[in-house]
Amino acid sequence: MIKFYTATKYLWIISRIILIIFYGLTLSERLSETEIPDLIVNLLITIVLISMISISLFEFIKKKPHYSLTFFVGIINICIGVLMSYLLLTIGDTNYSILAQIGFQLLPIWIILYGFFEIIYYR
Repeated sequence: MIKFYTATKYLWIISRIILIIFYGLTLSERLSETEIPDLIVNLLITIVLISMISISLFEFIKKKPHYSLTFFVGIINICIGVLMSYLLLTIGDTNYSILAQIGFQLLPIWIILYGFFEIIYYR
């Protein structure tokens, strides 16, 4: 697994930048929510977003980020990916073909693999 992530390091760095953009857009859409559960989700997204930005800055200045930071980002992204996959399988009742529904699972799998990259690569 380490060999795979070492060979595809730049793919996962680009994935981190894309996920920062996605999480930032998600957060900007959710800022108007005022109920307590929504505020907790917004806080979690903000913490993950700041952590991912700080890991990117460490990469930019060629320093190794602290393992606890990368471990936190990896675990949260794995949880987000698993939760997204679960929600797509159970609640995501659509009129799309089975191939399109399988295609929708690529995003959660990508996020889960990115989470494993953060845990394994910086160990």
